[in-house]
Amino acid sequence: MPYRRACVAFVLSACAAATARGQSIRGVGDLPGGVFGSRAYGVSADGSVVVGESATGPFSTAFRWTAAGGIQALGTLPGQEGSVALGVSGDGSTIVGLGFGQSPPDKAFRWTQTTGMQYLGALPGAVGGSHAYSTSFDGSVVTGTGDSTQGRQGYRWTQAGGIQPLGDLPGGNFDSFAQKVSTDGSTIVGSSASARGAEAFRWTSAGGMQGLGTLPGRLYSEAFDVNRDGSVIVGINYDASGTLTEPFRWTPTGGMTALGLLPGTTSGRAEAVSDDGSLVFGTTGIATTNGPAFVWDAAHGMRNLEAVLTNDYGLNLAGWRVSAVYDLSADNLTLVGNGVNPNGNFEGFVIALPEPAALGALSMLAASVLLRRRRRS
Repeated sequence: MPYRRACVAFVLSACAAATARGQSIRGVGDLPGGVFGSRAYGVSADGSVVVGESATGPFSTAFRWTAAGGIQALGTLPGQEGSVALGVSGDGSTIVGLGFGQSPPDKAFRWTQTTGMQYLGALPGAVGGSHAYSTSFDGSVVTGTGDSTQGRQGYRWTQAGGIQPLGDLPGGNFDSFAQKVSTDGSTIVGSSASARGAEAFRWTSAGGMQGLGTLPGRLYSEAFDVNRDGSVIVGINYDASGTLTEPFRWTPTGGMTALGLLPGTTSGRAEAVSDDGSLVFGTTGIATTNGPAFVWDAAHGMRNLEAVLTNDYGLNLAGWRVSAVYDLSADNLTLVGNGVNPNGNFEGFVIALPEPAALGALSMLAASVLLRRRRRS
């Protein structure tokens, strides 16, 4: 076979292989009982384990999903009627969330295959419940929020130290809400009452809780996610009415910068940031089921995620509406979130993308083939 034909054949076979292993969208399904409905909130570093909640009757139940095993219920804590899984460790072995029911208080849990679902406890002098929202890469650090004698307060949990309160920002009522922890366990983000009102914060063991401010013309802010080493934080700003919102991205050197809004929309919220901080995902509107979802990067700004998946990746959405992305794998190849499936039901999804290296190799091979063809013509 001539060299040119061999190269063309190789490129075509490589394209076929990339399509076979690459881009796809699939629902996580639904647990038995109740109306059809599920949401996917977290994904492991390699994209193999997804966690969230599924409707099972009057309440929802936390689940763990894998491609091989499908959706599997994690159960509930003793005395609780429902549960939701909100975070998962890098290797997928540790899952955190909360149990709840008709009667308070809610209870934070940590789940492993060995121990099952275990209650993490409450803040010292607690008068209410606790929630767990995220965990570090190795599952050793858990962050969340609980009620205390001072007011609602974010916390950091470890096996050795138990639940340790994070305090709050100066000014205003005592109130703090811890959302996410960096994969290395060093940085926690969330929001706290301050002299400004609600304000996004960044917490480290060395620096304590530090306010991130707000965007010009906005009154309040909240931080929803943080990258691997705590150097990039994303979240939302509110106006005085609390109805018009704008997503932000924060870095130590650049401070808080606005990400803009999708054309034709008036609100948006940044939900997830990649490990390297270069990609931001979120949704439009305050309610995270509104959609459409967006993706932001420095080169392109904010774009409609459905359009990017369809036009740039060639993904056939097959009737899916992608409403919100809540998390992505460490290699940026797996996105999880919530959308409307082809049957019109809310369902958690898993989107698999092709490897950038493979796409880059195909691009260079194709260019090489075209160059040789021009030289020989």
